[in-house]
Amino acid sequence: MNYKTEAEKILNRQLQDDEALDDFFEEVLLKRIPDLSPKVWHQMVMEWNWDAYPSFLDWLIANPKTDKATILMIYWKSEPRHNNASDFVEKIEQQYLNGFYKQSNFLFNPKDDVGEDWTAISSDAYTRKIPDIMLQKVEGEKIPEPDHFIEGIPPEIDNLFQELFDVYEE
Repeated sequence: MNYKTEAEKILNRQLQDDEALDDFFEEVLLKRIPDLSPKVWHQMVMEWNWDAYPSFLDWLIANPKTDKATILMIYWKSEPRHNNASDFVEKIEQQYLNGFYKQSNFLFNPKDDVGEDWTAISSDAYTRKIPDIMLQKVEGEKIPEPDHFIEGIPPEIDNLFQELFDVYEE
């Protein structure tokens, strides 16, 4: 088969005429992330655009190889204190409390995440009870802010998206 882009080679199929470019790219993203390290996953979450590609976060919380610090960061960035906490937040709590995540190599402190105190209650809408363990700092290696990530996407994956965009949005 003659592919126009590296992303199509990765998926072993061509972008279909009626297929949204973002949907195709999300499929490429999910195909590539298992090959990345837990450190890169952590860095991706540090800068993740929470309005794009939620399947990446779903993949992380369903993956027992995801580091506890990464999970805790996802949890707090999901605003778990909000009274209308999602099934997503409740799934993280359940799995975290049940020891689903075994890796604990990275640092995350919900009371001091680059100066942000995620545990502070900022309004009456944020009164949901948080399990004590979710308030605790996870000790480990301090992971540096990622270089050249675009809204959480590593450069090598963003380059695939840019190539798709260049070929199909002309």
